[in-house]
Amino acid sequence: MTGGAGFSRSAKQSFDENQKLGKFRDKQNAYSSAKRGNAVPKDLDDLIAHRYGRRDWFLRTRKIVLISFIIAAILFLGYLFVLG
Repeated sequence: MTGGAGFSRSAKQSFDENQKLGKFRDKQNAYSSAKRGNAVPKDLDDLIAHRYGRRDWFLRTRKIVLISFIIAAILFLGYLFVLG
C-alpha cells in the first residue's frame, strides 16, 4: 500500500497546525458572553429576541407547508374524482 505512513504524518502535521491557528483566532462572537453566563443584559436581550424570531419563523414555515400540503391533497383528490 502506498503512502500509508506519509498520510498519517501529514494528517498529524495538519492537525497540529490547525490547533496552533486556533490560539490566534478571535473566538468572540455576539452571543458568546451570554452563553458563558457573565453576560451583559443587552446581550441577553439580543439572544432572547433572536431565539424568539427563529421560533416564530419556524412556526410560520411549518404552517405554510401544512397548508400547502392540504391544498395539494385536495386538488389531487379532486382531480382523481373528476377524471375517475
